[in-house]
Amino acid sequence: MPEPTDDGVVASALRDVLRTAAATRPPEPPADLRARSGRRARRVPDLKLVLTVAAAVIVVAVLVTAGVVHRSAKEPVHVSGSGRHSFSIRPVLCYAAPYAPSSAAPTPGGLPTSGVLPACSPSSALTAANIGISPDADGVGGYTSNLGSIVPDGALAAYPSTPVAQVTAGATVLLPGEPGAGGGRFVLGPAGITGADVASATVVRQSGQVSIDLHLTPAGATRWDDLARRQFHAIVGVVVDGRVVSAPVTQPTQSSFTSFDGSLQISGSLTAAQAGRLASWIPGSR
Repeated sequence: MPEPTDDGVVASALRDVLRTAAATRPPEPPADLRARSGRRARRVPDLKLVLTVAAAVIVVAVLVTAGVVHRSAKEPVHVSGSGRHSFSIRPVLCYAAPYAPSSAAPTPGGLPTSGVLPACSPSSALTAANIGISPDADGVGGYTSNLGSIVPDGALAAYPSTPVAQVTAGATVLLPGEPGAGGGRFVLGPAGITGADVASATVVRQSGQVSIDLHLTPAGATRWDDLARRQFHAIVGVVVDGRVVSAPVTQPTQSSFTSFDGSLQISGSLTAAQAGRLASWIPGSR
């Protein structure tokens, strides 16, 4: 026999209450009513009836409350968390010219059918050799470079930015940059680290600037050092949800690479609210 539903139990309890109330005090005979000469009598409540109804109301209230809790427990819980966002740090290969659709684009509004972007031209490639970093205490930021003379790759103008759904860890992607990263568009290689490599992210304030301190897992620390060593005096891009939020040069004030020891800092034109959201999204994101 199927188990009765909560609504069925409540209905049955109510029917029992009504039957009990009717049986507890029978209706007054008509002759007795006539004997009162038409005056309205003040009826004294039957104690047994009051207690029966009160007990039944309590039982019904408990059943209804238990039913609501039971049904709520069965409903799916929608949790928003870091897993809904994507985070990665990738090598920046070159800047791309602004999107300008033309017949050169293989599919209208989409990437090539092969899913592979063309290689950056040699003159636009953001290699350490082309960038030409030179630590210089008198230079802006403590170094000088050729970055100002490297122009975006014009051949990439026909290619739109990579859709967020296609920004996977192993893909080479073309992404827009936030103002804090200099704007424009970036071609980035496969991810060196993702949110799975981040143990914690903390918002910090230094000299009026808001930034995020990342502490990596042991495996993440190794992967980050590998990427940073390859990109020494070149650029890495911090990507969140398909957009480049920061694009720093790696250790430009140093003459040789040194380990980050599992820690790094993300800075840029971040407000405290933006930094707080990013810090909550990053650890564990894909």
